Amino acid sequence: MLLQGRYRVIKPLSRGSFGQTFEVEDLDNGGENSRKVLKVLLIDSEKAISLFQREAQVLQQLNHPGIPKVASDGYFTCQFPQRQALSHCIVMEKIEGLNLRQWLAAQNNQSLTPEQGIAWIKQLLQILAILHQEKFLHRDIKPSNIMLRPNGQLVLIDFGAVKEAAETQLHNISSGDGTLIISPGYTSPEQAIGSPGRRSDFYALGRTFVHLITGKHPLQFEDAQTHQFNWRTNAPQISSQFADLIDSLMAPSYQDRPLDARKILHRIEQIEHPLRGRLLKGGVGLGLILFCIAVVIRFIPKTCPVKIGDNLSCGEENLFPTQALPEKAKAAQEITKNNYKNAILLLEKARKIKPTDPETLIYLNNARLGNQSVYTIAVAVPIDKTPLIAKETLWGVAIAQEEINRGQKINGKGIRVEIANDANKVEQAKTIANKLKRQVDLIAVIGHNASESTQAVLNIYQETNLVLISSNSTSENLGNSDYFFRTITSDRIHAQTLADYLIKQVQKTKIAIFYNPQSNYSKSIHDSFVSSYNSQGGKIMPEFDLSDPEFNAIDAINQSGKQGASAFVLLPDARTSEFVFNNTLRVVEANQCSYPMVGGDAVYTSDFLKPTVANCLVLAIPWHELNNTNSKFIQLARNLGAQEVSYRTALTYDAMSVLITALAKNPKPNRYLLQKTLKDPKFEVTGATGKITFAQNGDRKEAISQLVTVVKKNCPPSSYLFVPLNYPDAKSGSGNCPSKTTKSRVGTPH
Repeated sequence: MLLQGRYRVIKPLSRGSFGQTFEVEDLDNGGENSRKVLKVLLIDSEKAISLFQREAQVLQQLNHPGIPKVASDGYFTCQFPQRQALSHCIVMEKIEGLNLRQWLAAQNNQSLTPEQGIAWIKQLLQILAILHQEKFLHRDIKPSNIMLRPNGQLVLIDFGAVKEAAETQLHNISSGDGTLIISPGYTSPEQAIGSPGRRSDFYALGRTFVHLITGKHPLQFEDAQTHQFNWRTNAPQISSQFADLIDSLMAPSYQDRPLDARKILHRIEQIEHPLRGRLLKGGVGLGLILFCIAVVIRFIPKTCPVKIGDNLSCGEENLFPTQALPEKAKAAQEITKNNYKNAILLLEKARKIKPTDPETLIYLNNARLGNQSVYTIAVAVPIDKTPLIAKETLWGVAIAQEEINRGQKINGKGIRVEIANDANKVEQAKTIANKLKRQVDLIAVIGHNASESTQAVLNIYQETNLVLISSNSTSENLGNSDYFFRTITSDRIHAQTLADYLIKQVQKTKIAIFYNPQSNYSKSIHDSFVSSYNSQGGKIMPEFDLSDPEFNAIDAINQSGKQGASAFVLLPDARTSEFVFNNTLRVVEANQCSYPMVGGDAVYTSDFLKPTVANCLVLAIPWHELNNTNSKFIQLARNLGAQEVSYRTALTYDAMSVLITALAKNPKPNRYLLQKTLKDPKFEVTGATGKITFAQNGDRKEAISQLVTVVKKNCPPSSYLFVPLNYPDAKSGSGNCPSKTTKSRVGTPH
């Protein structure tokens, strides 16, 4: 069944007295975002319809990652075969992840840590503050109605607060006896007799955290005879102050509970930071309080701390130590002593010896700023895992920094760059993000490379309103963050390009796919490709798991041929898994061009520049310099020493251009104003890859994708090159070598 010409019903989810829900596929949106939830109203009364419409309106207005989103066109009416009257419908986002009841089960009911408990209750109170402000109640808060997104964000579900408040009235419409919503162990006494209020939600929230902190259902603590609720002995890990707060939320009397969510949040702040609260309570004067705060501020982390080995550097440490020249190593020592004049001389010498090192150029520009007032931007790159990718990314930053610092500065200030090495590892990326978010004078972050790392840090940066712009992460499934933007297009665009090429240009309607189903990026581009390819009549024959340690390339190729596959699709991960990359190489070697191959930009690496793929491997990437040879950006890159001007360099330059433009629009920019500027629908920048505008979810609106292939060209130091598929003589491999272009030593994004 197809609704509105775009929503295909997949399966029913649940049915109640007032509505039914279904999982649907939004055919207008590919990838992970295509799955949504359809809610259908089953009551035809005027009041019920009015409340249902109000639900849709409020959910459309509330823009918070902890509340299910409804698009502007997410409310409509349609005709179902079983009903005579028109049915009223709402389509909302499908929340991925586990609910907290499932989460507890996965943890073997081990209790929540105090730190996690504080963080989670703050998230939920912030959501309730917004809902209560709109005069709506949730009325059914419990672990099973709270989802944990993969990025750590909690979401109130069961259709959000609006549904529950509306349903309260719908019960009164449909039933004379006033049917009640009761969840044993969580529902407040006043709600149980039909008189809920805001503080009823707080009661349920307190009971929910008793469950999470003890690992036991609240009913296990209720004494039927004495009516006492003795839970605290089962939670020795939390402070008495936190336990007192939870008890206050669950006070038997409605009037004894906190008045509103913001007052509870203020109380939590005192639990987290007790110094100021104790001073005020003790009657200490404002001057002493300010003095204490000043002492604390002195120890707030600032950017570029001189701490060797922390994977962060503004020049005080070389993060590519094995490649560092003696002059560069000495410059780092001078920077730790604030001897910027000596550091500049040493870095200039290092630049003359090795002009191809972007790290040196960045540290040189940082040193030239000395102790001036600056804007600081961090860039997170995978130095340990894939240093060539890291350098391509750093070149994009270095070029933009050079332009600003040596030319027209922003509001009279230059840009200082802090380099962070996340090694393409999720845990290291999270450690880096937690350090960066606390640096008070850091304005924004560019990165990360792997989609898995980016997904892991989104919520961390959002906690302190720190904007993150990625030039490499392409996955459709990164979660929701109002502080995340990207200059690279998503997997859906490249998947569409590959599917169109196979169906329309080379007429390959049966293919085999090689990918890693455990990888965020690999699964994302796989799902987008399958959706696009199938919609054009293509058929997926076998699929193979590249992460399987027992994977056999020859057997896979033979099996593909027997099942009728006429081409291979290579969609490995970003080298975040142990076996995937080598297994991909084995497929290429075993194939020997017997079958044509296509792939995502994770295959865009010099490891595939070899005879076994010449003229039989086609990849989809965002940008290639040979289609932009007269670009001012490319000329500047060459003049500064960049040998490889890959799409990572161009898109990172674009990310810097976005930040530079946004900073220039604010005379006194801060993190909040920067994000607000980027969210403006009228915000627009022209970068190395063309026009850049952002959709409301932070994705780039412009679809930039082109096909490249591998050809034999005797252009030292390589005999093979990636060139655009439409490049002159691409198929024959003849023609002149691209000017100053060397072997494309490029690797895996995402």
